[in-house]
Amino acid sequence: MRIGQVARLAGVSTRTIRYYHRLGLLPEPPRDSNGYRSYALDDVVALLRIRRLTALGLALDEIRDVLAEDGAADLDDVLTELDADLARRAEAIQRQRQRIADLRGTLSAGVPRDEVADIADRLAEIYPGAETTVEIEHSLLEVFTELDPQVTSLYRSALADENLAARSAELATRFEALATADPGDDEVECLARDIVACSGELGEMARGELERIDFGGRFGTDDLLDALTGSDELSAAQRRCVQRMVALGRQAWS
Repeated sequence: MRIGQVARLAGVSTRTIRYYHRLGLLPEPPRDSNGYRSYALDDVVALLRIRRLTALGLALDEIRDVLAEDGAADLDDVLTELDADLARRAEAIQRQRQRIADLRGTLSAGVPRDEVADIADRLAEIYPGAETTVEIEHSLLEVFTELDPQVTSLYRSALADENLAARSAELATRFEALATADPGDDEVECLARDIVACSGELGEMARGELERIDFGGRFGTDDLLDALTGSDELSAAQRRCVQRMVALGRQAWS
């Protein structure tokens, strides 16, 4: 079988298969006399197994161990570690819910709720078909505005810039497309870097607004990661993209 046939059978892209070859997750098959790789049914089975393991949330290096010859890592051990990771994620969600409860208990009369709703409506117009991104942006906007109502001016500045709004819409569309992507797809890392770059452009454009915003040390990058990855609506690829975005953001914004 050719790579395109294998990709269709396994439900992945040809780019993902080549990426797995580079990582050593999937051995490269022999080539025919014409130079094309010749795949077998075993390769399809291996790809399907990789898909199942990524859907469970395993990292690619863990999957490599699971698939390694002679079982370098026992699947039961990996699943035990995964269960512990899910428990940590559940704790993070609980912390997020507690922060929301704390914020609700200290609601400020100065929070511009109508303006927050208007901005959310505007985001929905700019990001047609990107419901997940709109929901995330709206949730963050509500939290940020509780911490400092001046955040709305930053959003207004971003939405008023046509080029930046168009760029954001394109990023939102790409993020939405990750819902059906493989976490190991090159697009995950590429999109995370593009989002961080776009955030940097916003920071340069709205430096005045950013300097006036003060969260009083009540919201850091760990809180941002918990807030962004806490949603059950995110796919494994989207969650990985968010994790990389926050990690890259820490480096860029430190």
